[in-house]
Amino acid sequence: MIRRLITFTSVVSLRLLLACTAGEVDLGGTSSKSDGAGGDGPDTTNGDASNALGDSGCSPSLANVQVRQGEGFIPPSGDYVLLTFAYKGSEVAIRSLVGLQGIDSPSNGPFEHGKFSGHWAEIQDSSGKTLFTRTFQDPTRLEIPGGGPTDAAFTNETIAFCTEKTFEARMPFTEQAATLVLYGSDYGTQGVATEFARFLVRLPVE
Repeated sequence: MIRRLITFTSVVSLRLLLACTAGEVDLGGTSSKSDGAGGDGPDTTNGDASNALGDSGCSPSLANVQVRQGEGFIPPSGDYVLLTFAYKGSEVAIRSLVGLQGIDSPSNGPFEHGKFSGHWAEIQDSSGKTLFTRTFQDPTRLEIPGGGPTDAAFTNETIAFCTEKTFEARMPFTEQAATLVLYGSDYGTQGVATEFARFLVRLPVE
């Protein structure tokens, strides 16, 4: 691991030296963003660096979804709701909502966006107070098993920005629920979480 890091650093230093000599690099006004959870930053090994950084939307838009970002929905009846989300580029939508009966695990957290890394969904009331929190797995990363006894047990690869992804969250909706907000680290990183999607919760008409 140390040898690979030294080799990588040497290569980068050599390339930077050559670029500066050729007058191709402007070192003024640049800064590095600290990765809040100690992650290794965006993984662009898929050959699509611009997409891994999340600099633009993707075409075509998500299809076969029930609720698009910013729209409202009426939660189906049940003790809690299983929500399946679709995620492509910067677009997030709810693909399905299924009401379920039974006892589910309690709320996670509390977490504070801008200070914590990771991914979670929050049900909030009309004042923005958090009523329930549920964590979910980072949808931008794919766990790859190791290739042999001398390799790591698994590695995490960043999924291409414009590849459609899905993830789920189980949430209980009460009469106080007003919004469903999703928080997550920047695409393909483990940095501090920020809001990346919001949906309105509509109460059923009596």
